[in-house]
Amino acid sequence: MSTHVEVPGELLQSRLREYLTAAGQTVSDRWAALADEEWPDVFSGNVAEKAYWVDLYRRRQEDASALGSGLADVLAKVVRELSDFNGDRIVLVLVSLQNCSYFVWLSPDFSRAVSCFRAKDKRKLEGSG
Repeated sequence: MSTHVEVPGELLQSRLREYLTAAGQTVSDRWAALADEEWPDVFSGNVAEKAYWVDLYRRRQEDASALGSGLADVLAKVVRELSDFNGDRIVLVLVSLQNCSYFVWLSPDFSRAVSCFRAKDKRKLEGSG
């Protein structure tokens, strides 16, 4: 069972940048501009047992692999990082700006990002009339 927590926006942005930098990734100029202009002061996160997140995202990784999705490798990395975390509970925060989202897992004290992946919403919205 998960518990809701509030994560300060500035702190989340800092942890996300630290994670991406350590992973050799950069924040795109477009994302950085969105983050500076539209970043909320507070995000809602869900705290759950590490085993819950590992099991859930392992199943999603298996499904993506069975479908031949490129997301399978990304989710395998997430499962590995979550499994390697030395703690019992992890916080998941979804950061969504326009049609791009980051799934960010944090340590319960928000001292570091445990794992992260970015997804782009490619769905097309149909006109309403």
